[in-house]
Amino acid sequence: MRKTIAGVLAEAKRNWPNIANFATSVMTNHMHNALAATSGDPRDLADYLAFVKREITRRWRRQVGWEGSMWGGYDCTAIITDAAQVETLAYIVGQSCKENLVADPRLWPGFNCAESLVTGEPVAGIWFDGTAFGKARHAALAKRESAEVRPEDFVEARQFTFDKLPALAGLDDERYRAQMQEIVEECIAERARVFEAPPLGLMRHATSTR
Repeated sequence: MRKTIAGVLAEAKRNWPNIANFATSVMTNHMHNALAATSGDPRDLADYLAFVKREITRRWRRQVGWEGSMWGGYDCTAIITDAAQVETLAYIVGQSCKENLVADPRLWPGFNCAESLVTGEPVAGIWFDGTAFGKARHAALAKRESAEVRPEDFVEARQFTFDKLPALAGLDDERYRAQMQEIVEECIAERARVFEAPPLGLMRHATSTR
């Protein structure tokens, strides 16, 4: 699922290069995104998010028996001040720790931006080109060709990289990653302060290099 989501986000970035994604965390029944329209029509944000939800649903709903659209609801809040931007990003990063599911957000088995933000490395993903597959299969049927049109031949490797938060845009890449590391460490410490019981999932801390 992580690769599927990363592939969908990468494709969405191709379609809407004016939409910046600063953080994403996907839980079992909801997802959080920190987004901004850096140029063009701000209403592109709605189209971007609709595309992301629709394409993930198409690719993953059958895997889990989900009825209807995944994450059917939608709430949007404008984040204006620099402090609010950083707080929102930290909230998204720490979702799995906030619920005491893991000791470190980088250990969340679902999709979470924490590891990529700390290391600066893109998230590896896959994109299934359903349109090209459908056309190829239709053409093969029309020509009565015996060669099988395989879905796996239309799967492409994609990489998705998160954008730098505007409030911290003045930091170079190394300092930005260090700031993300501090946010992750605070999420770990906050979980330990709030919960007396160990996390429901993995307890060990992930390790990343700056």
